[in-house]
Amino acid sequence: MTEHELLERAESIQTWKQGGVRAPHKPLLLLLGLSRVQHDQPRLVSFQQVEDE
Repeated sequence: MTEHELLERAESIQTWKQGGVRAPHKPLLLLLGLSRVQHDQPRLVSFQQVEDE
């Protein structure tokens, strides 16, 4: 996957919205996963493990 393809996929992530309420979980979890990889931590963890982060 090229850098351009990765950026396109990241930009296409949709956040759930209803009325004026949004749930930004997907983009935030993506950033958390990237941060974990950067710090040599496992990128895949249960939601309970990262809930406080």
